[in-house]
Amino acid sequence: MKSMAINISVAFVLTLAYVIALHPFSDVSHIILTDETASLKQGLTGNFSYANFESSPMYSHLYQFLGLFVDNAQSLYLLNHAVLFFSFLFLLALVLMVYTKKPVLVFIITGLFLYLPGYQIWPRVNFLTCIVLLLFLFAIYPIKQFSIKVALAIVVSYLLVFVRPEFFLSFYVFYFMGVTMLLHSAYLYYKDKPLFAGSTHLFASLAVVTTLMLFFVTPSVSDSDRSFEAFSQHYSFAIHLAEGLKTNPWHAHLIIRERDFPGADSVVSALMVNPEAFIQHVTKNVLIGFLFVLGVFGFIYLYMAVANKKLLPEQWNVESIFLLVFMLPIAIGVALVYPREHYLLVMFVLLALLPSLLFSKRHLSLKRVGISLSIVLLITVMLPPKKVFLDKGIENQLAVIGDVEREFTLGRVLGAEDGWCIYLDTCHSNVKAENDATADWIKDNIDTIFITNGLLKSTEDKEIELIIQQPELYGFTEKKINADLSLLLKNDKS
Repeated sequence: MKSMAINISVAFVLTLAYVIALHPFSDVSHIILTDETASLKQGLTGNFSYANFESSPMYSHLYQFLGLFVDNAQSLYLLNHAVLFFSFLFLLALVLMVYTKKPVLVFIITGLFLYLPGYQIWPRVNFLTCIVLLLFLFAIYPIKQFSIKVALAIVVSYLLVFVRPEFFLSFYVFYFMGVTMLLHSAYLYYKDKPLFAGSTHLFASLAVVTTLMLFFVTPSVSDSDRSFEAFSQHYSFAIHLAEGLKTNPWHAHLIIRERDFPGADSVVSALMVNPEAFIQHVTKNVLIGFLFVLGVFGFIYLYMAVANKKLLPEQWNVESIFLLVFMLPIAIGVALVYPREHYLLVMFVLLALLPSLLFSKRHLSLKRVGISLSIVLLITVMLPPKKVFLDKGIENQLAVIGDVEREFTLGRVLGAEDGWCIYLDTCHSNVKAENDATADWIKDNIDTIFITNGLLKSTEDKEIELIIQQPELYGFTEKKINADLSLLLKNDKS
């Protein structure tokens, strides 16, 4: 009990220090008008379904819940980011303390998210993934029976499918592990031998999840549009880096895909169409992923070995199985798609814990904990983390939105498909560009045109292009907001 109180205290003090260091959080929370805003919009409108588990409905549900405490989308975006990030930091510090008993190591690992800075990793859905995994690892630590741990893993991995769909693979591994153990228990019962401990928990877990699969959602393997879209976009991103292309990789991915995988409509067909390019892409991803694993695992293993004065592992802990099974779908995603930060975030958390399972725990010294926490507080005060966007001269999107909101009445908007209208109260409606929309129709029906990458890539209408090139001829005035956004406002609104 005393040890757990120390663990919680260390996690709390660390998190509090980081909250103070990043205050005000609005300086570092940059609104992203793509995946993150789409999840927020689904939460605000309630337009999500657990039947479509590939859309991360649990994450949209989190936005919906947090929306009860704020009255506008900007505040909701900021609240979600802060709740996720600081909850993640607290749980990461707590679980690391429970498993390693090394407060200095805990500070080093959590400090990476403050100083690198990890708080800008997006999409932020994987912070929720890590929170669920950390809660699971905290819950199973005091449990002795392996079967009860498996029972919990079945339920948790099923829930994770609704956060990140790729965890269906972990779910089925744990599910069939549980079925196998339950069949073994039935065999023991048949032979009039005592059942192993926890078999009742395992049966209950399997019964609940199987019922949900029959009447609610059965996670299934599918080479879906979502997976192919992710592959295409990140393949384009890798090609842009390799070839030094100047176009936006996320907008040009269809062109790159058709160039290198003509006619492909799935990940498997991309392999069939151009195996050389596909294998080259995967090989590079695997190499980057391997170096990442080697670096993270190697550093923490060496730290634990030196701290315990043991070069070789002292033990094998059953929790390693859970870490490896949860890591499996992430490793496949890194290989097939790309080693993006939000994938590596989950892998980092699991890798950070893995070496601690190979060494026995040492007794916590209150004196050592006190000294460590004093050092942490001193460092965060003397060396505050850089607020990345401000230091790099990148305008904070929250501030941009506030300026636009105060200065302009937008009215009927064209070209805000990327999500601007969610955050702007004066944006009455967002009108999609029609293929047959004439310049005169736009002049009569539109008050504001958002010149965004989304509009420029989505329209091939020459008349819209003409208005963008010569707005004054059609009664519009251009207002440059920042490098990514300009507005064309009707002259009576500008």
